[in-house]
Amino acid sequence: AIAWGILSGKSTDPDHPRKAYFTHIYWATHDTGTSLAATGRPPFGAVDGLVGGAGKVNLSGWTIDPDMARTALSVHVYLGAPASSGDRYTLTADQVRNDVANAYPSTGNQHGFSGQLTTSRRGSVPVYVYAINVGGGSSGNPLIGSGTVTVS
Repeated sequence: AIAWGILSGKSTDPDHPRKAYFTHIYWATHDTGTSLAATGRPPFGAVDGLVGGAGKVNLSGWTIDPDMARTALSVHVYLGAPASSGDRYTLTADQVRNDVANAYPSTGNQHGFSGQLTTSRRGSVPVYVYAINVGGGSSGNPLIGSGTVTVS
């Protein structure tokens, strides 16, 4: 749907009490310095580093919630199985990522995450990374990356 105007006032004329005034959205947002945005959009991002090691899993990536674009998100990492089943770790996506800021200029540059997770798991270990939704709506916490690493 496309909106062309917003209600900006109501008539005080007793002969026309139902008359309403509308303002074009461009002028309403321009004059007040505000913006309109859809809500309930899911976070998105990527895992760009995932490596196993001696009792450890190293990972890095970035995430943004378009409804709260300048907010640092939590990232839940599950080792061994998907959400609510594996060993859970929490990271915060608050590290500087200028490449992300260049791709999404209105979001700021602090959306990166990285961590070294210690685990007792050995062998081939599945890894699942979820962005935690803070913008509301029912879009949930999307999987932004997964893979399998070897932990010795």
